[in-house]
Amino acid sequence: MPKKILRTPSRRKKLKTIVASEIVLKDAEGKTRLYLTASDAVNGTVMALFGKNGASIEARVNEDGTSTMAFHRPYGQTLLVVYASEEAQAITWASTDGKRRVITTSTSQTNNAKRTRPSRSS
Repeated sequence: MPKKILRTPSRRKKLKTIVASEIVLKDAEGKTRLYLTASDAVNGTVMALFGKNGASIEARVNEDGTSTMAFHRPYGQTLLVVYASEEAQAITWASTDGKRRVITTSTSQTNNAKRTRPSRSS
């Protein structure tokens, strides 16, 4: 008598969709490593990544279409911000002491980049 060949059903993994207005991923120590939130009138849509030492990168799109990407040192000190809207764009750098050192801006009206340096007392 011939042996019956048993075939297992296909075990294709089905793609799953997560539907939520906010997602927070935490590590084994309970520290937030990833934060995603859907758009709201105050904060817009935000995605933030956090390193073990507290450094972070934040991308944000506000309700008015303004976009911002910011890089932060541990404890929240801002190092670099890139800002863009239909009216203007700007990049701000900070030195290790946290003071703004170079600001580059451009507006759609002038379409010329302006570079300003804060005074030494800033």
